Amino acid sequence: MLNPFAGRGLDLIYIAKVWLAAVLTYFFALWLEVPQPQTAVISVFILMQPQSGPVLAKSVYRLLGSAGGLGMAVLLIALFGQQGELFIGALALWVGLCCALSAHYRGFTAYSFVLAGYTAAIVGAPALGNPAEVFTSALWRALEIGLAILCCGVVSAVLLPQHSGQALQQALNRRLGELAGVISDALAGAHPGGAQRQLASDAVLWDNLRQLAAYEAPHWGARQGWLQRLNGELMALATTFNAFMHALAAMPCRERAALEPYLQALRTTLEARRGQPLAMAAAPALAEHFAAQQQALPAGRGRPAAIAWRLLDDLLGQLQRCALAHAALEQAAPLPATAPFESLTSPWLSLAAGVRGSVLVAVLGGFWYLSAWPSGPAMLLSAAAAVSLACTTPNPRGTGQQMCQGALLGSVLAFIDYAYVYPALDGFPLLALAIAPPILYGAWLTTRLPTLGIGLGLLVTFASVAIPANTPLYNLPWLLENCLATLVSFAAAAVAGAVLLPSNAPWSWRRLNQALQAQLAFAASAPLAHLRQRLESRTRDLLHHATALAAGAPEVQGQLLASALQAQMAGLAIIEVRQALAGDEAAQAVQPLLLAWAQGARPPLAAGLALLEGGGPGRQRARDYLGWLQVAQNVTDTRRQTNTTPGANL
Repeated sequence: MLNPFAGRGLDLIYIAKVWLAAVLTYFFALWLEVPQPQTAVISVFILMQPQSGPVLAKSVYRLLGSAGGLGMAVLLIALFGQQGELFIGALALWVGLCCALSAHYRGFTAYSFVLAGYTAAIVGAPALGNPAEVFTSALWRALEIGLAILCCGVVSAVLLPQHSGQALQQALNRRLGELAGVISDALAGAHPGGAQRQLASDAVLWDNLRQLAAYEAPHWGARQGWLQRLNGELMALATTFNAFMHALAAMPCRERAALEPYLQALRTTLEARRGQPLAMAAAPALAEHFAAQQQALPAGRGRPAAIAWRLLDDLLGQLQRCALAHAALEQAAPLPATAPFESLTSPWLSLAAGVRGSVLVAVLGGFWYLSAWPSGPAMLLSAAAAVSLACTTPNPRGTGQQMCQGALLGSVLAFIDYAYVYPALDGFPLLALAIAPPILYGAWLTTRLPTLGIGLGLLVTFASVAIPANTPLYNLPWLLENCLATLVSFAAAAVAGAVLLPSNAPWSWRRLNQALQAQLAFAASAPLAHLRQRLESRTRDLLHHATALAAGAPEVQGQLLASALQAQMAGLAIIEVRQALAGDEAAQAVQPLLLAWAQGARPPLAAGLALLEGGGPGRQRARDYLGWLQVAQNVTDTRRQTNTTPGANL
């Protein structure tokens, strides 16, 4: 749904910009006589993105991560420069810590930890034999990285720029219309399973686009609060609708007939909005239309169908709030405090990524230390880079395998250039043309998700072994040894991803399922301020992550989706009960009941319903949602008895 930059023309522009940024960086690195221009060129391949927003964001986080890695490299050499085994052990712990943090945070914050991990290896490993040069080496690395950041930023922002703000604007225009189509289809009887997974992904991607757009233009920076609010309202709308559809399915046909006229009116309105962009000027009129439909609902519904009517009323109110939040973006009016999108990762998955990183660096570092292989530093820093990059992907084993294939291809291309092309060259223009085919081909591979790892492995390997330094050295055995070291490191990263607690395996699916179920206790115990939005974002981020980890296992994806929907709907009911009883003396008796239910004890809810007899509208609302929670429990018990409980087969 959120793919506005698809197209071969844009891919070709991006590929050309990668080559141009690499050539400019290489030229200035030679002009400034930096000792390792290869590092600057590799930084270009890691930094460049099709849109300028990610380039700017990556540049900021790369600076932060590189500063942390350079500082740690200097510290480790200062402490253990004369004890190689202690240095390798400390470096392994540092890389493992950075891998764990990058797996925990994800996004561009994760990228800074990736850089902090392997930058320490890039600077520290070569300096182990000459500790006195580590500070100078760190300064050169900082200059090389800064040069790459500057060239990438200029090329991306000046030459045919593609802005993340354009993607955000298109998503803003389309997202409500797409959700309207999903709701309309579901009201007509269609099953929205695949659409629900896509909606969860859209919520995560929307938040990423929101952050990227803020780097590009003050226009989007001034609207960050309203964009967060709109994303939260759309997530809440999807959950309210799912709950309504479950309540509707549980209603007897005779009682459901009374709802049909209102459902038909809602479906007519939504069908008119299906797939249509919503102009900000038209949003207030649409909000008034939903408000009129909400006011038309009859009062005094009967008890058996009360929750369905309540949820329909909330659904119309939620649609109204979405339209009003959309309209508020035009004025960028001041917004009261709102909760940001919360990412959530199982700590066990983060720990597994850290273990893989530490073990791989320790094993390969130990092999280098014991064997004194001249290409050992190249192997160690390639391993640190490979495991750091792979830990941010859903399938570290597959990423390692792809990077190994790319390293093999890059080695072949490097050998051809090194042995047959470079000896016939004279001058930088011809050198820039000679390195163009491998760079263009590798950049083209990175534009396709199935070959992304291959392209990255090709580019990193080619740049590290085939880009001539300021003082070119023709040493074919050195080239072959360094190619072998890179292949060994990438292959070892693939083995580590397959053997050491692989993240796309049943154990990780179970942990994610448990994390989804734990959100019920979060809904029952966390402070009420912005709790609904926090729950919506946490469950959707977990579902988005789980769907990626369970790629290729549709049955598992379905079970995790069912767990996420159950957590969202039951969490909605728990939060509504808590909010309705805020300040009511009955809350002291109902709160322990809700917490026990959320923690899995599943006490009878009839006692809570009895406590809420009589009272005002707040107690009536709490009673309706507590009754809905009882319905949800009955559905869950039925699934458990038929062995179709979400996560039963994980």
